Order: sequence, then structure tokens, then C-alpha cells
Amino acid sequence: LQDEVTGIVDELASLQAKSGELLQLASLGSVEFTVISPAATGEFPVSSNRKKMFAGIALVTILLSGTSIAAFDVLLCGIIPTDAQVEMLGLPILSRPEEPLYDAPESVLQYGESVRKIAFEVRRWVPDHGSVLLLSCMTESTRFVPFVEDLAECYARRDERILILDARQVADGIGEFADVLRYETILDQVDRDWDVSDIFLPGLSDWLTMRVSDLAHVIHGTTLPGTDLMLPGSSCIGEEYATLRMRELMETVRSSYSIILMIGPATELKNELQILGTYVDGIALSFEATERLNTGVSESIETLVEMQSPLIGAVQL
Repeated sequence: LQDEVTGIVDELASLQAKSGELLQLASLGSVEFTVISPAATGEFPVSSNRKKMFAGIALVTILLSGTSIAAFDVLLCGIIPTDAQVEMLGLPILSRPEEPLYDAPESVLQYGESVRKIAFEVRRWVPDHGSVLLLSCMTESTRFVPFVEDLAECYARRDERILILDARQVADGIGEFADVLRYETILDQVDRDWDVSDIFLPGLSDWLTMRVSDLAHVIHGTTLPGTDLMLPGSSCIGEEYATLRMRELMETVRSSYSIILMIGPATELKNELQILGTYVDGIALSFEATERLNTGVSESIETLVEMQSPLIGAVQL
């Protein structure tokens, strides 16, 4: 793919060079031949130099208009590094580790100086008790949830009380949080011979759709110190984000926890992210340097900026 892009760039450069030669030739005023052709009721001289100039400019224009839009995304994603793309979108990178924060997906609860730095930067932006930080991922990532867990533990070691609120539009059981949920929480639901993919603990969607009326039944304990967890629940939601029940939930958890780490939908889902952005005090977007930005990320960020959403910056995982 990069060879194809390089070929397109070389071809455009060659055409631009040729158009420059044509313009230079036209400026010299030399005439190879002149054709007198009828034009309305009079005569209009057309020189070969002029023909070449207009033909060359037209060709370059056609090629540029046909390839620039199609090739832009390819050029952006295939050549420009992901961290540079993020900066081009106007997002400061809160932490740029020399190596990824996580060398493997199973690297959980082993945060280092980079996570501490991110935790400090976030708290500078959202210092108040009950602050809500919305976290969203701009790329495909297996490191996103481990990072959120480590961030929660980092705050917990400062004697803060944390709620991880998973507001993603998924319904995949306890999924990525299986390792940190307390076993007694899981065993309340099933026997010891359990399959993670088959277990659905009550969560946000069950609360918002009133399948569960007691908030205590959708907030689950974890093995992380001082940290509780609210899972997405048993169904996917969308417009429920904008309900009065969601607003009441946010007011309740703000009074009970020192910081709420809300895991939002993927960054390109601009409508959902836009709604959730109205409940939070800060928004941090994450990415993996080895992955391409998802399609639609740029438009979603522009929407957040237009709404004056509290964008803090980006986190390189």
C-alpha cells in the first residue's frame, strides 16, 4: 500500500513539474504555429503553446481532484505516524512513553511512572471530589481496559474512592473485567464452572431501562483497592444516555466517589460521545501508536471542540 501511495505522490510531482514547464514555455511568447479559427463573427488566434498550457493544467487539475480526496486518508494513515496524526487533530499527548505502557494484554496492575504522570495531569484538570473523567479509544486496543484499571489503582493508593463506569455500547458479559471482579460477586450469580462469555451481571443498561430498580445491584466490588465497577449490562443502549435517569445516576455517584472513570464508546461514535460529554468534567482519548486511527475520529473530535467539551488530551498506550 505504501508503494502505491509513493507512486501516486511521484506521479503528481511529475505532473506538477510538467505544468511548470508549460507555464514557463507560455511566458516566453515563442510560437510554434498559429491557427486562425472562426470565433463568432470575428477571428481568434490560438497558439500551440496556449493549447499545451491549458491542456496540462486541466490534466493536473483532473488528477488532483480525483486522487486527493481518495488518497488523503491513505497518505494520512499509511505514512504519518499515529501520534503525529493525534497532534494534527490538536490534542496534546499527556504521556508519550518510550515504550508502550503494556507489552502484553495481560499486563494488569503493574502501572509505572507513565500512569502516575497521567493520573497527576488528569487531577490537575479535574481536581474536585466527584469529578467524572470520560475515557474513549481512538484506535483498536487490547490495552485500554488494563490502563483504566491501573489508573483506578493509582488513585486508590492516594486514598481516593473510585467508580469505573463502563458506558460502552456492548453486551458481552463481564468480559474484560473478569480478572478484577471479586469471586464472591461472580459466584452469587453462577456456580464455579462458569464461562465468562455467558455471565451477565446487572449494569448500566439494566438501570437505565429500569430492569433493576436498586442501584446497589448494578455496582459491583472488585479486587482493586477502593474501586467499584458498573458494567454495561445485559443490552446495548443509545438514546438512554440522554434520559433523566442517567442524569440522576451521575448526581448520585458524584456524591459517593471521589472520581468516576467513565469508559465511553469508541471515539468515532460522535453522537453517543457527545451526549456523555455533557455529564463529565474532562475527556481523555487514548490510542495505540501501532494502530491506525478509526474512521470518523477527526469529525468526532471537531464536534467535541465545537461543543466546547472539556477535552484534556490524548494518552498513548
